Amino acid sequence: MQVLKNLYKLAGEEYRMVPNVFAVKAEDALVLIDCGTDEREWQVITENMRGWGIDGVPVTHVLITHAHGDHAGNAAMLQRAGAKIIVGERAVSVEDAENPLNFHYAYQEPCKPFVPDRYVKDGEELMIHGLKFTVIAAPGHSAGDVVYQVEMDGKSILFLGDVFHIDSYGEKAWIGEQWFLDSDYDAYMRSLYRLMHIHADVLLSAHMQGCLRDCDQILRSAFIQAQEKFDGRWNKKLFLKEIGLI
Repeated sequence: MQVLKNLYKLAGEEYRMVPNVFAVKAEDALVLIDCGTDEREWQVITENMRGWGIDGVPVTHVLITHAHGDHAGNAAMLQRAGAKIIVGERAVSVEDAENPLNFHYAYQEPCKPFVPDRYVKDGEELMIHGLKFTVIAAPGHSAGDVVYQVEMDGKSILFLGDVFHIDSYGEKAWIGEQWFLDSDYDAYMRSLYRLMHIHADVLLSAHMQGCLRDCDQILRSAFIQAQEKFDGRWNKKLFLKEIGLI
């Protein structure tokens, strides 16, 4: 489905697939945000590229939001085809197929390992085909989670990965349990608090649906919900000291 003039959703629940995959068309190239789990999902992605008439546009970059197999599973294949793979600096598990931090045990086949073309850190700006993607480190769901922000078609877009999702009516954030081996509730709450202070016109997460209006309200609701849901599982007192409220 076409989200904006040059932004496409190529995988997700609409196609009976778990992860979302997005394509940004920039000049004469495609930048993917995540890339799906396996070959079966890649077939659906390529079918949708064909349907939208962008199958002839080369995929030159893949921005991985985090290293779990349903988001990075096709990265090795795309790298062999010539795409540059970009990953957050703390997502080192992608280099080892058997590393449990990449959640490989949840899939029929382990994620094929790869060495990213570039590890990126918080605040880095990636100039790709005339578009500027800003990296926002957002650990908590996993240690290596990053959010990518890009300005295009007159809108500020945040690709959230699994930091949080949006409920079925697009009214508020949907917060899942953070139970992975490298999940960290304190880091997670700090990430949500930081995102709450970033303006966005469009929110696109790695599962469920996106949001095309009232996004600042959704960002605030994520922090509020998580604060209530994870009460007692994070050090609220230390957090309040850090932001100068006590």
